[in-house]
Amino acid sequence: MDLATTQANSGAPEASEWKTDEISEAGLTVSYPSAWKRSAEPLMPGLADPRELVALSTFPFRAGGENCAHLPENAIEDMGAGDALIVVQERVGDLEGSEATLRDYPERPEHFGPSNGYRSEAAECLDRRKAFFDRFIPFSESGRRFYAYVAFGADTPSAIRTQTWTILDRLDVKTAADS
Repeated sequence: MDLATTQANSGAPEASEWKTDEISEAGLTVSYPSAWKRSAEPLMPGLADPRELVALSTFPFRAGGENCAHLPENAIEDMGAGDALIVVQERVGDLEGSEATLRDYPERPEHFGPSNGYRSEAAECLDRRKAFFDRFIPFSESGRRFYAYVAFGADTPSAIRTQTWTILDRLDVKTAADS
């Protein structure tokens, strides 16, 4: 089945409604619905490793936060009940001497979805209580180690949830040697 047929069957928008950005300094290409916003600056400006590669959302977002430098705290607080947020990060440090192992970065799933990864501690980082769903998804591909952070508002429509997972499914990662 071709991509257009898959998207039509899944509720994802047609390819003509999507933008594609090559992020050469990050060694990846990301495709996303034209209505989504891509951050021009890192949402977690104090984070060095993992490094933030791309952040996308269905809403205007702010960078930073005072409680959790490793999560997009202000963006989560800005997220509305019907919104979605994606942040892709790459672990760049050496695993030697670290508690992390390659086992902590399973191979990229064939299709991303709500059962991948685990819930983050983002709810504890926020200044006020908020109902939302999130997943922190570690994965490896092309000799590189990544985290995808996904968050949905409490009432995010299924079409936007499908777009979110499709964005991650379509993420094109170059090998470590090429990036």
